[in-house]
Amino acid sequence: MMRSQFVCLLLVLLSATVLSQDSIQRRYAKFRNQHICENIGAKSCDDVIRQRRITKTNSNACKESNTFIIAKTKAVKAVCKDKGEQYGNMTKSIQKFKILTCKLKNRSASSLSLVTVTVFVIQD
Repeated sequence: MMRSQFVCLLLVLLSATVLSQDSIQRRYAKFRNQHICENIGAKSCDDVIRQRRITKTNSNACKESNTFIIAKTKAVKAVCKDKGEQYGNMTKSIQKFKILTCKLKNRSASSLSLVTVTVFVIQD
């Protein structure tokens, strides 16, 4: 009896671990899709947002703005390992990244074709 309870508890704990890992993986995949792009420029903002189906959360509506880190995924992930430093309860990058911010020009428009872009480099 005790052995079967232990096995059941172990299965529950393993299931919870797998589910939480799955949740983390889904959130990371969403972040990567919405905010990391190695090859994006001011003129390709519309296309990338459309291809990646980036919309407001729980909606098909256009986002007011979306920010992309112009880098390889590996470089961004490295911030959480050895290329970052503790910053409160977050990690701050010690390397600079180019950032592209796409902003919707006409808030009443339902298409993504009305986007302007600002490019800047994050600095200390």
